[in-house]
Amino acid sequence: MELTWDVIVLAACSFLIPLVFLRNAKKHRRRRAPPGPATVPIIGNLAWLELRHGWMDEMNILRRMHSRFGPLLKVRLGSSEQVNVMDRRLAHALLVERGAAVADRSPLLVSTDRFGVFDSFSIHVSSYGPRWSVLRRNFAAEIVSPARFRQMAASRELALSGLIRKLQLEEGGVVCRDAFQHAMSSLFIAMCFGKVLDDSSVDSIAVAVRDFVLHDDGSETGMAKFLFLPALTTRLFRDFVREREAKLQKLETVYCLPLIHERRERRKKQQTQELEHPHCYVDTLLDLRLGEGRQDGGRPPLTDHEIASLCIEILIVGSDLPGTALEWTMAELVKNPGVQDKLYEEMMKAKGTGGVVAAGGVPFSEDDLPKIPYLRAVVLEGLRRHPPAQQMPPRRVREDVEVDDYVVPKGSAINFMLYDLGMDDATWDRPALFMPERFLPGGEAEELDITGAKEMKMIPFGAGRRICPGLRIALLLLEYFVANLVAAFHWKEVEPGDVDVTSEDVRVSILMGKPLRARLLARLPAAP
Repeated sequence: MELTWDVIVLAACSFLIPLVFLRNAKKHRRRRAPPGPATVPIIGNLAWLELRHGWMDEMNILRRMHSRFGPLLKVRLGSSEQVNVMDRRLAHALLVERGAAVADRSPLLVSTDRFGVFDSFSIHVSSYGPRWSVLRRNFAAEIVSPARFRQMAASRELALSGLIRKLQLEEGGVVCRDAFQHAMSSLFIAMCFGKVLDDSSVDSIAVAVRDFVLHDDGSETGMAKFLFLPALTTRLFRDFVREREAKLQKLETVYCLPLIHERRERRKKQQTQELEHPHCYVDTLLDLRLGEGRQDGGRPPLTDHEIASLCIEILIVGSDLPGTALEWTMAELVKNPGVQDKLYEEMMKAKGTGGVVAAGGVPFSEDDLPKIPYLRAVVLEGLRRHPPAQQMPPRRVREDVEVDDYVVPKGSAINFMLYDLGMDDATWDRPALFMPERFLPGGEAEELDITGAKEMKMIPFGAGRRICPGLRIALLLLEYFVANLVAAFHWKEVEPGDVDVTSEDVRVSILMGKPLRARLLARLPAAP
């Protein structure tokens, strides 16, 4: 009898044990990590690959690795694990279908924040949670909602007319970058503080912002050195840290705080109706309440430092990204005169023959823009061909996420390759060419969803929970400036081949490697 039971137990074990191993093997296969190159102790593998390839550009190394390992790639930078996504289907699965799981900011941004990339009290860097939601909702509803944005129409017209006057005064070849950045800076300063500043004050703030942003190499990846043994590198780069903190402190104390204090005093005296803008970002922040309740049941207001941090965030993003996108788009119109001519013809048809533009005036209002479908196509093609950045700001995975039989582990940083999505030849016909017709009826992007909610052909403003809240307004702003700059001037190259739309200078945004220099032939009467 005992022998019989032994046989039964042995037979059962011989049957069950392989099943257990098979189940574990399948589970292991389902939960395997994304592929990637071998890791070198301490420094990881990304820096080692850069060293092996003669410090080749990091993005080109990542592209090489993607071609070898596939669209989901794991790399290590110091002790930080990062997963890079170069596939629109996987990007949609992670950003939209599993959006909450990848809605946090990455360890890279959080760890470098204390060195002055952005103050931690900002929409850009704040962790996904109640504070981030309140800050983002405040900005979306009180500043970039259609109703609020219309209230700022006068400041946009003022910035644009000032830009046109500045360009009309230039002779010969005009280097446009500084003029574009000045116009955008003046606009976003007014949006933040509710005050139109003189040109000298705008330039001072713009220079301080640029000096801070471009310190070191001006990129988030440039801060990656602090991921290698942070206790050591913070000492090795002590001067760098102090200089960056000093630049941020100057932005706050010299420029932002006086404007915040002035706005507060105006509100106390109920004089905001006398200002250029009765409503601005600082007003909303002075009224905002966050944090734990006080003993009396109320919630404390934001501190001046917190308000300044949020304003600096808007000044950095607002003055840099729209100005850069405008420069790229105008460069493409110079390089593609047939596109510029077609756009001008479509604009004139929409405007009709009855519109007379006074000297120094703005030919196209914001209400005219929807009548020009080709204008939207030109702006979208500019953003596809030249997105604001090569990658989205990195996210942090809040929980283990399974995608395509791989598991992206909790705590990992995850990057999405914006540039490569817009240049994928499996999605786009001849992606290196500037062809706005893609976005017109019959084109491959006729039904484009720029939010990425349906599919991700291009996502220049990000996607998912942390998509740019002002994307619709950003498109309108670009259309408004492009239309009126083309209406005001015929844009030409100074010398054949002078405009290079292939050379890039990657900073916080992707700048033109050679700033746009153009010959402008006036189409409008100059201001007196």
